[in-house]
Amino acid sequence: ALYYGRAGVPYFLHYLNSVRNIRSILGSLSIRPLLSIWFTRNVLLALPYLDALPLNDPIYQNTRRLALSAANPFFYQGTAAEGIGGPHIGADMIWPISLAMRGLTSTDNTEIRTCVQALKATHAGTGYMHESFHKDNPAKYTRAWFAWANTLFGELILTVHQKHPRLLVK
Repeated sequence: ALYYGRAGVPYFLHYLNSVRNIRSILGSLSIRPLLSIWFTRNVLLALPYLDALPLNDPIYQNTRRLALSAANPFFYQGTAAEGIGGPHIGADMIWPISLAMRGLTSTDNTEIRTCVQALKATHAGTGYMHESFHKDNPAKYTRAWFAWANTLFGELILTVHQKHPRLLVK
């Protein structure tokens, strides 16, 4: 069983956060096998959020590009949004958590705004974030209420409001 800490991240990743040479650990790992582990893709995006390594770390940036590309078999692009999903929820289903984490770990204003807009547009009229939604049809979703995704969305909005308030203006 996994035990969860900050933002629902498994405790063993908090341990990795304390490892001083996490950059060398990431650099020595083959990222493709890591992408096959369902929770890893969001965690890879979250490493700077967890203060595990700097946002501008070149290995992290390469890993981020890979996770957010067609090279990742669980990266889905659709008419509603693009983002990371996983095998346990089905093909073409995007995790709102991945969009929130993408926005929280981005330095690009366009990318941040796109994440916020995608999350605002994919709640299927419920006003809540879901576990996942279909890349082309947000009305097809899993879990009507998903606290982890709602919390990260709230953190994204607060962070953007504090650091980039003009991105929230229409």
